[in-house]
Amino acid sequence: MERAAVLIGVSRSGGLDHLPAVGDCIDAMEEWALAQEMTRESVIRVTDIDGGVVTAADVRKAIKTLCDRGTIGQLIVYFAGHGVYQRYSEYWLLSDAPDDPQAAINLHGTVELARMAGVSEVVFIADACRTGGSGIEMSNVTGSEVFPNAGPAGGESPVAIFFGAELGYAAHQVKAPGAADPRYRGVFTEVMVSVLSGKEPALLERGGAGEEGFAFVRARRSHTARLKRLVGKKLDELQVDAAVFQNPVVRPESEESWIARFEWHGGGEQSPGGMPGAGGDEDDGAYTGEVAAHDSVGEQLRSLRRRELSVDEAGMPGADGVGELADGVLVVAAPNGAGQADGLVAPVEAVLSLEGATLTEAISPDAAVLDPGSRGALLKLERAAAGSVFAVTDDGRGVILPIVERCLTRAAFVEGELRDVAVGSRSARPSFRNEQLRGLLAAASRVDALELDADEVDALAAAALDEDGLDPILALLAATAFSALRRRDLVAEAAVQVQRALGVQLFDLALLTGALDGTVPGDREGVIPAAPLLTRHWSMLGARNVSLDPDLAALESHLTASVWTQLDEQGVEIARRAFGRA
Repeated sequence: MERAAVLIGVSRSGGLDHLPAVGDCIDAMEEWALAQEMTRESVIRVTDIDGGVVTAADVRKAIKTLCDRGTIGQLIVYFAGHGVYQRYSEYWLLSDAPDDPQAAINLHGTVELARMAGVSEVVFIADACRTGGSGIEMSNVTGSEVFPNAGPAGGESPVAIFFGAELGYAAHQVKAPGAADPRYRGVFTEVMVSVLSGKEPALLERGGAGEEGFAFVRARRSHTARLKRLVGKKLDELQVDAAVFQNPVVRPESEESWIARFEWHGGGEQSPGGMPGAGGDEDDGAYTGEVAAHDSVGEQLRSLRRRELSVDEAGMPGADGVGELADGVLVVAAPNGAGQADGLVAPVEAVLSLEGATLTEAISPDAAVLDPGSRGALLKLERAAAGSVFAVTDDGRGVILPIVERCLTRAAFVEGELRDVAVGSRSARPSFRNEQLRGLLAAASRVDALELDADEVDALAAAALDEDGLDPILALLAATAFSALRRRDLVAEAAVQVQRALGVQLFDLALLTGALDGTVPGDREGVIPAAPLLTRHWSMLGARNVSLDPDLAALESHLTASVWTQLDEQGVEIARRAFGRA
């Protein structure tokens, strides 16, 4: 297998702190790559070490040069520099960031393209922080995709990512106090080079059938715990303050991929380092953080599958003055007595309901808003059976939501943040179990903790894709998890069921299935709302070549910290223009 590497090093980004260890990190990774018998022409450095400027175009050109060969079986993309995590996506900052909002690598979109680049395996290694950006300039960073847009003709390939830190934490460059060597050290990179050079027995595996005579380092989730221990040990060696810690994370899409290979002429049942041939299941230190989060998600899914949860019959929040269950049917009256006969809503109208926030304005290009009240509004769809509504709340923020005739769209807020969305028939009983699952999946995506084994995937599919009582938003959240696990069959099943239930498709599901690839707004009849519902999906639009109305596209820089698309006050002004034009 022909292998190649692109090594990206950015020691200075705008006015951010200089990162003095970047040069040594790049040198160490290059030395390792050449020792792995990659040719000099197959190892490309893109750095600012000699005073240059690193642009997205530079990185894209290097990757495209290698992909265009058509012979590369594995491509390793290494990055050392500043990183930020915002809008539930990762951005690696290049030289002109944040002044130039495109001068960053949009990792989410880049991974989407890397899967279709015609390379059998792509591995990303990031020695960068995963902390939130601060300030207006940083929030405007949307980044660029740096893999070529080759399309899915050759099928999808697995991607593995080695993060230098957990979500929300820093990747450190440190100097030992009083050390004779004045250089700063990239802690994660030093550990990774040691691991990838075969010096850490716990991460080595003996080759299987057809691989006799070799030992491998593979991308396995279990290596998260081992890397954490090794990084902790390195920080101790450097006499770093005990309050400083760093926990790497491994995110493989295939655990059979290997990143380093070594000749091994040993015998018996032991791997090169004396560990069991399966890679060494025992660990020297306990690890609880990520495993605990994973176990919590998985156990709750199994628990929800095992037991029947009672339906919440206390009532379902509706528009002003309504939302009460009578014999299992939601009786909806017009908010503020909107002039309907006997106060009852005509069955074709959609209902918007807010919980935990006060509605101050509702705008829809697809429906007439009938006498909105503080907790909701009726919407009479005019051009189709479904559409979009833009709702502004009393704190000045706004949300974009889908509306469907004969359906209730419910938005629940906690301390001003949009926390839950539900769309369903006005006559359906609210399901406490579905609400729990929606909250669980949204919370897990917030902290990057949703990792499921095969049984847990089956449990989630059984719970979320129940044709007899489909919850469209739960199906969307589940499909987002399935997409990350490369279960395209389940993503497609979710899309089919939502289409059948609503008669239209949710924007995010159409995005995940590829139905929106290469489209412009006029091509998307029967897709609602007009933009992604989930914040994390905005960063996929470029990779999928999905165009929005120019005003809507500008909203990406004004997304708040909600899992759901929620806009700050500046974004509200832009959205008013976009939705008010139609």
